[in-house]
Amino acid sequence: MIYTIHAPLGSRDAETFKVIPESKAPWALIAPPVWLAFHKLWLPLLFYVVLSVFLIGLFLTPYWLVGYVLAGLPALYLLLEGNQLRRSALEDRGYQLRDVVDARDEDTALMRHLASVQRDSRASS
Repeated sequence: MIYTIHAPLGSRDAETFKVIPESKAPWALIAPPVWLAFHKLWLPLLFYVVLSVFLIGLFLTPYWLVGYVLAGLPALYLLLEGNQLRRSALEDRGYQLRDVVDARDEDTALMRHLASVQRDSRASS
C-alpha cells in the first residue's frame, strides 16, 4: 500500500509526522461523523451535519424518496475522498508532503521514511 508522509515545515521530530494511506477510508463510510471528528476535520464535519439535517428533513416532506436516495452520498464521498480531505487539512495547518512510501502498514512506512532520510543525510556529508 502507498502512504504519504507529512510533517510541519522544518520539523525533524518523528512524533509530529502524519502518515496517510493512499486508499479508501472505510471507517468514513461506517461512521462518518466519528471519523471526521477523530481526524479533526471540523469544517467537513459541520458541512456533513448540516447536509444530514437537510436530508433527514426531506423525509418529512413529499420528497422523502429523494432524501432516501441522496442520504448515502455524503458517506460515499468520504469513503472515496476522505484521506484526501485529511491531506488538505494538514496542508492548511502548515504541514508539507515529505515522502511517498510503499509499505504494508503505517509504522513500516514511517520507519522506511526515517531510514531514507538518515541514509540521505549520511550520503550528503
